[in-house]
Amino acid sequence: LLDTVGHEEAAKVRPAQSAPAKPAVENGNFQQRKPMPAWGLIVSLATALSLMLMLITWNVLLQSQLTRQTQQMVNSRESWNTLIVLMNDPTVHVSTLRGDVVHGTLWSAPGRDSGCLMLENLPTLATGQSYQLWLNYQGQWVASGSFQGRDSKSWFIAKPGQSFDHFTEVRVTIEPSSGSTQPLGPLVVQGKL
Repeated sequence: LLDTVGHEEAAKVRPAQSAPAKPAVENGNFQQRKPMPAWGLIVSLATALSLMLMLITWNVLLQSQLTRQTQQMVNSRESWNTLIVLMNDPTVHVSTLRGDVVHGTLWSAPGRDSGCLMLENLPTLATGQSYQLWLNYQGQWVASGSFQGRDSKSWFIAKPGQSFDHFTEVRVTIEPSSGSTQPLGPLVVQGKL
């Protein structure tokens, strides 16, 4: 009797085991459930892909800016070094340049192939224009670089490719940004070397 009562009590305490779910059967065939499309996964992947493309594009833009700024820094450092060497040269020659409104100075030294041009009161340039430096060599004007002014001022390291000893005059004109082979634009400033 105790055995019987014990089993009955144990049966009351134990939860009833449920029967395993039976697959749906239709006409004797098992019916497979079609999986629902994983729209959430598709949207997440598309978002991640778009974000990756945006980050790659941003990275490329940042790299190009860094390259451009690094080149500007290198050019600036070279210009400052040229200016320092020039200013410390005891044979430096100072040429005063004058125009209607613009005035400036060109520092050059015998035997050196670079000089420093500083100008003030530069007029604002139209789009597609730049200032172009010209040096006179035996009656011919030699293009010696183009530059842009900032806040009506500019300094420019001129590198004509040969010593300044060979030149007798200097002038600056306004020319197309692409440059000119002869000084055809308006004269800004000029002087003797």
